[in-house]
Amino acid sequence: ERAVLSELVVERRRRDWLAGRLAAKRGLRVACRRRGEAAPAYTTIEIRNDTRGAPRFAIAGRPDLDERLDISIAHCNGTAVAAVVDRVASGTVGVDVEVTKPLSIDLLKRVLRPEEIAHLDSLSNAAPTPLELWTAKEAAMKAARHLCDALRDVELSWKPARSMRARIA
Repeated sequence: ERAVLSELVVERRRRDWLAGRLAAKRGLRVACRRRGEAAPAYTTIEIRNDTRGAPRFAIAGRPDLDERLDISIAHCNGTAVAAVVDRVASGTVGVDVEVTKPLSIDLLKRVLRPEEIAHLDSLSNAAPTPLELWTAKEAAMKAARHLCDALRDVELSWKPARSMRARIA
């Protein structure tokens, strides 16, 4: 981790990367405590990335946890979030965090499916904002791992109660 950090020359990127790693380690410690186990020391947890960039972890003396727990990390503009789930009970997890900003219609047309754009155009109070759709798609892609490579492959649907479902198309 120190080697990766030393290669990050942009201070903002270093800060976001560190915040993500800290959030992930905190999440892993909580997950261990919830399993009735002692929380591992921060220095015994290594967060790394697989060949596609997805976070993976190793905890010294606990090789079983890498197969049991799933982790997702997101960071943006000094904010970081991580989620840890029991893979056997819940499957995989994906999270995303974004800074509130407007998204251009050209960008939205590249990442949203026509039916998603139609819902946005309806001006319904139940419709999520474009940025909420983007963020949900990013999180779903992370959870889906190797099943899709584009935001447009994630099909979202939602109801007036603002619960959203994602499906890989």
